[in-house]
Parts: sequence; structure tokens; C-alpha cells
Amino acid sequence: MRSPVIRARLKRFTEVTVPATLTNRAGHELPFFAQIRFEANILRRFQAKVGDTVISPALRPAGFQDPHPFGPLLQALLANRQTTAQDLAQGTGLSVSTVHGLRSGGRRPHRTSSDTSPRPLACRRRT
Repeated sequence: MRSPVIRARLKRFTEVTVPATLTNRAGHELPFFAQIRFEANILRRFQAKVGDTVISPALRPAGFQDPHPFGPLLQALLANRQTTAQDLAQGTGLSVSTVHGLRSGGRRPHRTSSDTSPRPLACRRRT
């Protein structure tokens, strides 16, 4: 019996790393670092960091808002506490659709919703 021939196709790519220093109008210097990767004519990676701020590509196409980072956090807390969106809605006084929007990252949390959420999830609020 013959062994199957496995053919691997190597992709050609170019990756560039750019370290630099940026200066603002007041003369303050900030470190700058960028990484860019192309495969053929396709941009596969772009990430830049200015000071402590990371700039990376959007998760959604132009014209659509990226999900809010509170969504995955709330989703993980709900799963960890085995709490449903309905339970959280009842405990906070928010509507179920608002909780679903917060959980998906489609809605941005307001201070009132983030202040009332720890109680039904049995979390302690940091002061």
C-alpha cells in the first residue's frame, strides 16, 4: 500500500516591524511600534502601539460599530454564575432585550446598568 503524498503549499509573506518615536506639539515623546504583514497583495495584520495605546484593525466592516468589550465580560460572568439573561433582567430592573444587547456587545453599558449588575451576579463592586 502506498503512502499518500502530502503537498504543502508555502505562502509567501512579508512582515515589517517599525519602531520609532513620535513627538506631539508640546514636545513630549511617545514610543511608537508597528507590525504589518502582507501575504501576496493582501494585508493580513496591522497593529500599532503609541505609548500605552494599541491601535488594531476593526472587527467589523466600515459603517458598523465594533462590539463593546463589556459584552464578553458579562457573557462570561453569566456563564460562570449559571445565570440567564432573564434572571439578570429581573434582578437589575433592565429589560431582557437590554441585557441581550449588553451581552452581545451591541449596547454600551450605562453607569446605572453596570452599577446594578453585580448584585444579581453575586459580585463585589470595587470602590
